[in-house]
Amino acid sequence: MRTFFFKIILIFLLLLKIQPTIVTAQPTRFFIKANVMVPKSVSNNFFRKQYTGVYNADLSANYLLGKKQQFYMGFGADFKRFQSKDSYVSVRTTSIENKKKPAVTSSALSGLLQVGYWKNDGSSLVIDYSLGVGIMQTTNTTPIDSFPASNVVKGYTLQPKVGFYWYVDEDKLMLLGCTIGYTYVNTRFDADALHYKLLSKVYTAQDVKLNTQYISFGLGLIYRIGKPSGNNDFE
Repeated sequence: MRTFFFKIILIFLLLLKIQPTIVTAQPTRFFIKANVMVPKSVSNNFFRKQYTGVYNADLSANYLLGKKQQFYMGFGADFKRFQSKDSYVSVRTTSIENKKKPAVTSSALSGLLQVGYWKNDGSSLVIDYSLGVGIMQTTNTTPIDSFPASNVVKGYTLQPKVGFYWYVDEDKLMLLGCTIGYTYVNTRFDADALHYKLLSKVYTAQDVKLNTQYISFGLGLIYRIGKPSGNNDFE
C-alpha cells in the first residue's frame, strides 16, 4: 500500500515539472478529471472489519456550462478494490496445510452521470464539488476449493466528492490537489458469498444487514483541454 502511494505521489511531482506543449493556450469548456484514493467501509460491520481498502480510482470527461462556466456535467467510471484481512484458515483445512492466504477480494465498478460546481476566489485555488449518480456492480471473489469462485451484486450508487485543486501551469490547463469522497450503495454487502458463518469470528444478522457505504481520501488531477492563443476563459 505504501509503495503504491509513493509511486502516485512521485507521478504528481513529475507532472508539476511538465511544461505545456502549447506556448499560449486558452482552456476550452471540456476537461478530464481523475482521482486515485484509498477507500474505507463505514457501514456494514462485517465488511468494515473483514476487509481493507486497496485503492479507489475514477476517471471522467466533463463539459463546463454557463457564461461563467462554474457548473459542469459529465460521464465517468469509478473502480474500488478491497482485500480480505483474514487468511480464512478457519474455512478450509487446506488453507492451514498449505499455509497460503487466498486472495479473497471485492471489486466495485460504477458507471456514473455526474454534475459539479467549481468555486474560485480569484486565486490559484479551485474548490470542486461534484455528485455522481449511477449503477455499481460489485464482484466478490473467493478462490477456495469447492466454494463458488465469485458472485456479482448490482445496485444504484450515489457518490458526492469535494476536491481542492491548484493550477500548476501558466496557461491554467492543469490542476493538482486532494479529494474526499463518499459512496452510498442501495444494496448490502453479500457476506454469504464469503461464507462468513464459517469464520472463526461471530457475526450477527445486524452486522451484515446495513447497506454498503464508503469514504475515500486521495489525490486528484484536472486537465482542461486547450486551444492555441486567446484569453483564459476561466477568469
